Amino acid sequence: MQKFQRPSAFRSLLYSWPVLAGLGVTVFFLGRAAWNAAEKWSFAEDVYEAASAARLRAEQKHDELARQLAELSSPYGLERELRERYGLRTPDEKTVIFVRRPPQDAAPASMTGSTRPWLERLRAWIPTL
Repeated sequence: MQKFQRPSAFRSLLYSWPVLAGLGVTVFFLGRAAWNAAEKWSFAEDVYEAASAARLRAEQKHDELARQLAELSSPYGLERELRERYGLRTPDEKTVIFVRRPPQDAAPASMTGSTRPWLERLRAWIPTL
């Protein structure tokens, strides 16, 4: 029992204030390094998610452009696009343009009389004093 109660040189050195101060500084820097690593991990996850979303959008755009290219590569698709976009036709064809009629219940403003609000028309009838 006496052997364990005697102060040893190793125990004295281990519990000295310079060693404890060094241990505290080491724990501080290791904690700071772990915190920085966690922040960088979080930032990397955000960048990865943004890059994945951008890649998905680019793939969708690529698929859409490939579909349009395949459609324009056929003679029918090319002809349809030229007719729709540029109004091209063959010399013996005639162009017909359809114009929509306004609904029957909506009367033009010229048929209803004045376009002024009813309150202004009423004030016009009242003489000013």
